[in-house]
Amino acid sequence: MIVSGTITFKMASRLRRLYDLMPEPKFVIAMGACAIGGGPYFEHGYHVVKGPTCWCRSDVYIPGCPPRPESLWKA
Repeated sequence: MIVSGTITFKMASRLRRLYDLMPEPKFVIAMGACAIGGGPYFEHGYHVVKGPTCWCRSDVYIPGCPPRPESLWKA
């Protein structure tokens, strides 16, 4: 699963359910600054989750805002 963009508390439960429904082996890629750490919205927004590690484990982190296409290809 590729997670890109800001994750809100309302969306985190749905992403967790989707993650639980995925067949094994499960891989999660956090793509972009908003998906990794909440981005600029985490500091000023009360509804933003600080990255996907709060609701599941992430296997690959691709930094950038926006991330470069080469980074996604290498991941």
